[in-house]
Amino acid sequence: MHSEEKLSKSRRAANFAAVLVGVVLAFVAIVVFAIVIQQERSKRQELYESAAKRASHLIEIKIQGAVRILEHMRAGVMLEVGHGHEDLAVFFRRYVDVTGLLKKYPQFRALSLGLISRSGPEAAKAVATPSHRWARESAFSVKVVATRPRSAEAVTLGYDLATSPVRGAALRHVRDSGESGATGRVSLKTDGYGVLLFTPLYRQTLKPATRTARRRLFHGVIIAPFQLDNFFTKFRGELAPLGLVYEIHDLGPKLGGVSRRANRHTVLANSMLAGRRPSSWKLSEMLVSRGEDTISYDLSVGGRKWRLLVAPQKSSAASVGERLAYGLLGLGGLLSIAAALLTRQHFAAAQLLGERVRARTRELEASKRALELSAAALAEANVVINKRAYNDELTGLNNRRALTDKLAQLLDDKVEGPDQITLLHLDLDRFKQINDTLGHAGGDFILRHVADILLTAFGEDAFIARVGGDEFVIIAPAGMSRQRILAAADETIQQCARPVEVMGRPCRCGASIGFVVAKRREINAQQLQINADLALYLAKANGRNRCEEFTDALKKQVVEKKQLADDLLRGLEEGEFFPVFQPQLYSESGVLAGVEALVRWRHPDKGVLRPDSFLPMAEELGVIAQIDRLVLDQSIEMTRRAAAHGIFIPKLSTNLSFGRLEHPDFKQSIADLQPADCQLSFEILESVFLDQDSGNALMNIDYMRELGYQIEVDDFGSGRASVVGLTKIKPDRFKIDRQLITPIVHQQDRRRLVAAVIEMGQALGIGVTAEGVQSDREAALLREMGCDVLQGYYCSPPLEEADLFKFVATLPDGGQGRIAEVNGVA
Repeated sequence: MHSEEKLSKSRRAANFAAVLVGVVLAFVAIVVFAIVIQQERSKRQELYESAAKRASHLIEIKIQGAVRILEHMRAGVMLEVGHGHEDLAVFFRRYVDVTGLLKKYPQFRALSLGLISRSGPEAAKAVATPSHRWARESAFSVKVVATRPRSAEAVTLGYDLATSPVRGAALRHVRDSGESGATGRVSLKTDGYGVLLFTPLYRQTLKPATRTARRRLFHGVIIAPFQLDNFFTKFRGELAPLGLVYEIHDLGPKLGGVSRRANRHTVLANSMLAGRRPSSWKLSEMLVSRGEDTISYDLSVGGRKWRLLVAPQKSSAASVGERLAYGLLGLGGLLSIAAALLTRQHFAAAQLLGERVRARTRELEASKRALELSAAALAEANVVINKRAYNDELTGLNNRRALTDKLAQLLDDKVEGPDQITLLHLDLDRFKQINDTLGHAGGDFILRHVADILLTAFGEDAFIARVGGDEFVIIAPAGMSRQRILAAADETIQQCARPVEVMGRPCRCGASIGFVVAKRREINAQQLQINADLALYLAKANGRNRCEEFTDALKKQVVEKKQLADDLLRGLEEGEFFPVFQPQLYSESGVLAGVEALVRWRHPDKGVLRPDSFLPMAEELGVIAQIDRLVLDQSIEMTRRAAAHGIFIPKLSTNLSFGRLEHPDFKQSIADLQPADCQLSFEILESVFLDQDSGNALMNIDYMRELGYQIEVDDFGSGRASVVGLTKIKPDRFKIDRQLITPIVHQQDRRRLVAAVIEMGQALGIGVTAEGVQSDREAALLREMGCDVLQGYYCSPPLEEADLFKFVATLPDGGQGRIAEVNGVA
């Protein structure tokens, strides 16, 4: 009994010891297992963070690389925008094909060109008002005009990018910032979800300096769509084996480095990539319910702020809990073995994952190096494009585009610079003759020669540009004195005048220079160049081969000339031009032979103006024919009113310009003229017609004769007409110029000359009228010489219609005669 109790006690002790050993072993296994689990979780967490960081790095590298490529593209397209390319769409497609960008960069699904489209008066008003708000521009739209897709499924041409709020917001951002930008998630037509990259285009410059200028010069965008599904599968395969779920959020366009919107918009989640609808739970909500934090990375790409959230899947968290429960319930030995096996398994998995991560890292580094090489090549191409865009190939000087940018920089109020600017405009004289005689090779040699002269005279610090065929613009250095500038201009003119051997022949050309000195804060670039041009025109008008400065007097002359032009055009619209009539009398009888219609301008401020004060300007404006027709129509109406009052006007003479005589519609314009029982005669200036060989004009003269009109040559003796010229057109009458008539009283030789002219007219059967007859003595001498008709203040000054009717009533026949009777009296 006693021995059994001892055996029972020993068994209980052994069992207790076994239990105690098992408990100790289990405790040790649990501690080891817990340590292993913690190490495994730490390693997995490091792998998660490393993979998420690389994923975000991949997004940033790829999209930023694409943005840089589009930025380099912009330089080539801007070259054509600045030149005003008529078919930019054709140029863009050819540019994409030649450069092979779609083959080199598969991340581009397509490359497209969108141009701004405005229409209507509201749009014009919006463009002209720099302070307008973008949100109120109802006429704003950017339409796709050219595209180069990677497949046959092209983006629809004419698609309006501004209709969608997502695309419109991105367009506003790139337009105002001048930087490239991306939209939020959009639905692509053939590729599912994606984003659009925009790079802005401006007129005249790559990027205007101010926001107002960027809005005003905004021309359109270059567009590159990215397909999110295919793009993100490149790192989805890396995250999936780790049991990670992720979401990418669009925080909106950046403004001063801060997100413009507080709310997030999910661009992409792993459920979307699998082709399923997004799950009902948010990743952030799932992590909060588990008491864990997400792995978060913020990115700044394409002018927007993005956030990448990464976390383990729910299933992964559950398996960890099950393994932990199994360790707590297992036997100590089994737990130790399981811990050892699990440790080995986790270390092996960690090693495998590490190899995968390192391989992926090497791939990313290789991709980065390739992208850097591509960016370097594009940078070199950009240098070449910029050089071509801003340099004249023939002379090596700057070109007009470079001049525009230089003036914009010098005249920018926000940039420190010299107080005043001296700009010179040079134009070569007789350069066309050099091209005509020596060909373009000789002309090119002269242009290079002049470029060398300018560089020597003004120095390398001066800004020198060739802005036209034979035109150069120089901006003098800031420290160059006025005396030195004038000396350099004079040296340039002298050097250009010296002969230089071209193709074995001595050749020389002249140079005229106009310059302007202006305070930079009181003038804009356009007015500065206009003022230099005006000074250049003055140099040419004063004999060429000289230098003239734009002065206040010249400015006043220009202002007065512009005011005269404005008043003249307004006067035509308001009907301020009217005819006056100077009587022509037969020298023997004093009977009315006819009247000449002369134009006058009843100016509202200056009174009645004579033709010599406004006809030169009318000729510049091209309205001489309009004035002639106005005078003719009103004069014919006068003859009808005279007939209604019982007053007979035998002949009405009016001036006819050579330009109007040669006009293709001339015959139609004179076919319906119907004066009241009055002979209509057209006066043609001798100085512009008689010796000119114009078949069309001669045919129109014959047509006038067929209609019964007479032809007179005005101011005969003032030009270079010949007897051959008179016989060619066979005028009915010519009028001796007043410059020949005035001296006949005191100069015997002039008297004999006028007598010879009258005798020549009689010999040719041409009537002769003496203009500018002022005195009785002149009238008597002309009657003795046989001149049949007199005109001038001796007869009467030019009269308005009512005064003409009164004057005619005082003549010998009282204005009641007829053509046959008058001729009989004469």
